[in-house]
Amino acid sequence: MMILNSGFMMENEVSCLPHTPEEEKRIIDELGGQFEANVKQGNLFYVISNRWYSSQL
Repeated sequence: MMILNSGFMMENEVSCLPHTPEEEKRIIDELGGQFEANVKQGNLFYVISNRWYSSQL
C-alpha cells in the first residue's frame, strides 16, 4: 500500500482516513475472500509480528 502525495489517498484512490466499523468489516471480509480464493493445499505461511514488519519498511 502506497500513500500518494495528497496525504489522504492510497494508490487505488481509496481514502486512508479512518473508516466506520461497518466499512472496516466490509473491507476485511473482502480481503479475506480474496485471500481464501488463492489458498491451495500445501501453501506455507509464516506469522510475523506487525511491529517487526513495520520496522523493516
